[in-house]
Amino acid sequence: MSEPIWVNVKIGVSLPTFLIDQFIDLVEDNLSELSGPTKREEIEELFGNDHLNYNGTAEYGLCESLLKFCIQHNLTYCCEAQAKGEYSPDTTYWKPGQKEATTYPTDSVGNAIIRVEDVRPLIKFILGLLEDGDEALPKFLNDPSAQIQDLVRKGFNDYQNLIPEINKVITRILPIVGDDVPVITALDIH
Repeated sequence: MSEPIWVNVKIGVSLPTFLIDQFIDLVEDNLSELSGPTKREEIEELFGNDHLNYNGTAEYGLCESLLKFCIQHNLTYCCEAQAKGEYSPDTTYWKPGQKEATTYPTDSVGNAIIRVEDVRPLIKFILGLLEDGDEALPKFLNDPSAQIQDLVRKGFNDYQNLIPEINKVITRILPIVGDDVPVITALDIH
């Protein structure tokens, strides 16, 4: 069964010119009711001036082969899928250097949704560390949050390296927001 969901896809960085036609085919294969540049000349006009911007519907809000192409060719992308039926809105973002794409829930206008119940235990833990240093760790041994329990274990094992572990948790909770898609440029390689 098909479930077309409206998406907005922004793509930037350097697109190898010999891949433009393959890129256009993927855009047209992944999106229906499409608006955005679908001719080589239209894309070339945007080089150095703007990112590529596409609106249309995609099956379940996914543009898998297009986004896979972007990753394979180091093209930053931000794909915002709207809500429809049982599906909530979300944004998927990737830029060169990321191990994998980040997908996070959004509201109806694309703002990231951050759950208070995910943030509050972490804030309490950090405040405890600021007040009492490593002596705060035992206070959090039985914290109901699995991520805090994991941080406590890591803190007991190696308190000096707890900050990078806290940073990893923060990165999981607070998404990398994909509103910094750079302009598209031509990459002339053959």
